[in-house]
Amino acid sequence: MLKPRKRITKKELKEDKLVTFYVKANRWLETYRKYFFLALAVVAVIVVAIVLSNRARNRAELHASEFYLKGTTEFEKGDYQAAADQFQVVLNEYGGTSYGKLSRLFLGNCYTQLGRRDEALAMYDSFVARYKKDPNLRAAGMAGKAALLEESGEYAKSAALFEQIAVKFPDAILGPTYLMSAAQNY
Repeated sequence: MLKPRKRITKKELKEDKLVTFYVKANRWLETYRKYFFLALAVVAVIVVAIVLSNRARNRAELHASEFYLKGTTEFEKGDYQAAADQFQVVLNEYGGTSYGKLSRLFLGNCYTQLGRRDEALAMYDSFVARYKKDPNLRAAGMAGKAALLEESGEYAKSAALFEQIAVKFPDAILGPTYLMSAAQNY
């Protein structure tokens, strides 16, 4: 069964969807021109701000890495005061970078080697509080504090902290070592 054909009017023949869309868009743009260009300018400013912020962050990471590398080199040589100075520069000037966070751990190690117990404890606590990415490094920060407590004769606190590290970070690389240290301190 055939259906009757739909009749197309002359108006429908002349109507072009692209031209119709263009006309409607042009009318909308004329009505909201001021708001459209204002929104476009705001988006452009946001994009420029993001690009400049990323460049500044990358530049800060690069400079921080230079000081951090110098600090780790001095630390490996055994010149703990020079290493502490380099790590302190990273903390003071580039504390928000990834190297700034790691510098806290190394600065705690430097202070431990230099016999500056209170400052070392503060650095280890600060590192553990701020660094959340790598559980092995967090465990290392806590272990530095526990080792410092052990060195100063506070065996019960040290053992409890080593045990806490082993329980909190069971997959840590040095997990068995932390348990052994806890047992030795008990």
